[in-house]
Formats: sequence, C-alpha cells, structure tokens
Amino acid sequence: MVMSCVLLLPLGYHTAEPPPTPPAPSPTLPDLWSAQLSCKIGTNGSCGAGMEAASFFYDSRATTLRQRLNSSLLVYWLEGQGGRRKLYSKYVDECRPMPLNFTFGQLIDFSWMPLATCIGAHSLFYSDAHAAMNYTVQLDPANGLPTELDVLPWLQLPGTPEVTPQVRRWSFTMASAGVPQPTTLWNIPRPGCLDPLPPCADSRPKQRFHVYIAHPHQFVDLANQDSGDARGDVAFLCPDLTSDEKESNGYDTVSMWVVDMDVHWGQYRQCNGYPGLCIGLEGFFVGRQVPFGDPDLPLSGQCSLNAARGSWFSHPTGGRCPSEASANCSWWPLRRVKSVAINCLKQLGFVAACKEDLSEHGALRFKEWIYNRSMPIFEAAFASDEAVYGGCPSIQFDNEESN
Repeated sequence: MVMSCVLLLPLGYHTAEPPPTPPAPSPTLPDLWSAQLSCKIGTNGSCGAGMEAASFFYDSRATTLRQRLNSSLLVYWLEGQGGRRKLYSKYVDECRPMPLNFTFGQLIDFSWMPLATCIGAHSLFYSDAHAAMNYTVQLDPANGLPTELDVLPWLQLPGTPEVTPQVRRWSFTMASAGVPQPTTLWNIPRPGCLDPLPPCADSRPKQRFHVYIAHPHQFVDLANQDSGDARGDVAFLCPDLTSDEKESNGYDTVSMWVVDMDVHWGQYRQCNGYPGLCIGLEGFFVGRQVPFGDPDLPLSGQCSLNAARGSWFSHPTGGRCPSEASANCSWWPLRRVKSVAINCLKQLGFVAACKEDLSEHGALRFKEWIYNRSMPIFEAAFASDEAVYGGCPSIQFDNEESN
C-alpha cells in the first residue's frame, strides 16, 4: 500500500479547530528497488563526468541497509543507518573509505526516511547532521518510489572561502520495486576500501623532488595536502583555473618545494581543506598517481613512471619526518623554494594558454599530456623573478612553518 503524508483526525470530528493529532507515519520505501538517475546542480550545472548514465540500488532485506550509486566512473556503497553508516567509494578502479560529509551532495541516502518530516502530500524533509546535508524527497503517489531528491550540503571545508551551497537535484526514472538484484552489487573491494594497498617495491633510499602546490596564501604547510610535480600541477591548475568553481577553494598562490620522499609510494589520498581532510587508508607512505587517475594504468600510476603526464603526491602527517636525518618516516619538506601569486600567472597568459590547450585537446586530458602551451609559462614563472624573462616575483610569508 502506498502511504502519503497526511494528518489523521478522529472519525466524526468536524469543528474548525481540531485538537492536536499526531501525524501519520512517514512513508516507507519498498525493501528492494532500483532506478535510473540523472542529476543537475543549481539551474543547469553538471554533476560531473560519469553522472550522465547513473543508477541507484536499494536493499533493506539484509541485516544492514545497503544502498549503491553507479556511474561510468564512480561507485558509492553505503551501509547501515544513522551514525553507524559506512561509506565506500570506487573511482575508476581505486577503492577508498570516505567520511559521510565528504561527498558534497553526491551522497544518495534514504535511511533517514523514518525520521523525516512531511512537508506535502508526497514530499518529506530531513536534515542529516552526520552527513551535513539537507534532503528533500518527492515520492510518486502511484508506487511510493522517489521521483526527485534534492540534496543541499551545508559543510564548510576548514580554511576555505565561504560559498553559497547549491542544491544537487537527482531525478529518478524507470524505478522498479521487487526486481532481483545481482549479489555482486554489494561486493565492496577489499584493496583500498577495507585493507590498505601495499606500497611500491623499490630498493632506493629517499629521493629529492621538486613539487608544486596551489593553496591560499595563509596556509603554507604540506602536511595532509596534495602536491604534484611540474606536469602534475599544470594538469591540475589548468582545469581548476578555467572552471566555474575556481573561487570555492581559495587558491591564490602556487608554491614550489624541495621534498625528500621515500619512493615506496602508497595509494594517493585526495585532501581538501586546511587542515586537510583526506580520503583513504594510507597514513604513512607518500601517495602517488597520475593526474585524475587512469583505469588503464595499474593502481592509477601509483608505481608507474608517469614521465609524460606527471604525478600527484599526497603527504600524510603520519609519515612526515621529525628532521632531515630521521629514519622510519616517508617525507621531509627540505625547503620552500619559491611562491608566486596566481594573479601573476594569469598576467603572464597562463590561464589563456590553458584555455587554448583544453579547447584543442581537452577530450584527451585524462589519457595524454596536452598542456604544451601552458607548461613553458608555468616553468618560466618559477625560473625568474623578472617579468621581462616571463618570471613572477617571489612571495614571502610571515606565518610560514619552520622546518
């Protein structure tokens, strides 16, 4: 039976001001159902690559409620209810556990429905403190399954500019209940999600690298942050500085560091905020991958050469060396070489070159190196302080952490 959100009044009661009556129970979903998904952010914004052909699966018959979102690039598994929920994410072929509040609207969850408030005949609202999101769902009066789910994240990453969050609207089509689902849907990969990935086999001692990191000028440290070699950072900066979301991260500076790193690379962790909130189980070894990952490379390039496309690195606090000569640690920031203002890069034509590179070869950016116009401008900015030589002046910081 399909239930709606109505107030039940005592039989035969007809006065204009009825006494308070408890609301009807919130509608419940079928134990087993699935649907196709589409998504938009705000008026017509994209929800990201891979969400063009997404699907959703729900199964409450087991001891633990299980939900899954599928797209061409991303899979989410959500198990349990309330504060005991566990979230896992697989991007291309790499699996990681995630905090509930790290998805910024990508999390689809209906475990809250018994606690929701009816705000219409077939609509409910719930504010989820654990996931830092507000949910509003519209139900089909014919079958009781969702037709739309609005998700509004209200988490502010520490140290980032205040931005107005936008609603992510998920639309459900071709929803069906009771159709058997393959049991393999619920097989969460152990490597990366449940067990740490082993580090790369390498007999060399720590190696010295130049790495680059974009950051707000007031946050200079590398701990629990992500960096890249020159190619890796250009592959990050070009899409970031030409996107509509470039203001949300607060980046106004790029810094170059000399860092000693253990080349037993671990799984790369995506870190955001200051201090950094990171995704993944690797808490000691420096993480590494090609920019944006690649399902055609083992472990997205964790142990590959990556010479053409560059590498990204993650610097876990747990692996930072107490001093340069320390053992039993994975990285030591020897010194910050130079920091430049992103506005200077723009004045040198870096962003304009990025737009040209992306316009001409953007479809290949996840598979090949495409930034041949942008790269020389980036390198010249760090090679000199003089604009006549294509350089940017070096920025000094009063609050820089001492090594």
